[in-house]
Amino acid sequence: PHVKYRCKNGAKIKIHQDREIENCTGGIVWETSFFLATFLESRGPRNLGWSKFDDDFQEAQPSKKRKGEKHSAAPTVLEVGAGCGLLGLVLAQLGAKVVMTEAPEAMSNLNHNVEANKAHKKLDQSLRPTAVKLDWTNEKDLENVSKMDSAPFDVIVGTDVIFNTKLVVPLLEVLHTCSHEKTTIWLCMQERCPDSHAKLLKDAPAYFELNDKSSQLSGTEGCESAEELE
Repeated sequence: PHVKYRCKNGAKIKIHQDREIENCTGGIVWETSFFLATFLESRGPRNLGWSKFDDDFQEAQPSKKRKGEKHSAAPTVLEVGAGCGLLGLVLAQLGAKVVMTEAPEAMSNLNHNVEANKAHKKLDQSLRPTAVKLDWTNEKDLENVSKMDSAPFDVIVGTDVIFNTKLVVPLLEVLHTCSHEKTTIWLCMQERCPDSHAKLLKDAPAYFELNDKSSQLSGTEGCESAEELE
């Protein structure tokens, strides 16, 4: 089955799902992908990270530019657990430079969706989204992503990526390794595994400052039903 999404800029994205993928949840589009895509589209490309949209935002000095980077360079985005690729493809249409990552089992379908969607082929060559294998427990995979030209990333996103207690710390290590001091990380998820969720809230403060934006998400047009998710 396919899932369709119409971006604010008019681009149409068609996502193929693969329910036959084993040992991985990356074969279907979860509701949280729709919600986070809609939420971040409402913020716009200049506000994908912490910004004036947020009540507790404080103006900070801009981070150092990457080598060869222009002042108005597109924000770089890393998606962990990209699944079928919906969220990353939407963010690419916003003008972000997106790298989507997934476990080996889900890479074939993710690559298919990246290649099959014609909307992003109209983007500048430098802004076309890419898909890369990333097993959170594989040091070589993490090294490859952390050394990409886009890294460290300005924004990191993930939806429904908390489902196994053994993967919480590896995920936090991935997020920390691929971020810089001003990176904003958006995690949108249902509480699918209470123990994993509790471990995330317990361990994450050792890596990052946490802020709950659930009310801001559910208050966004198109995301009203998000609060119905556990």
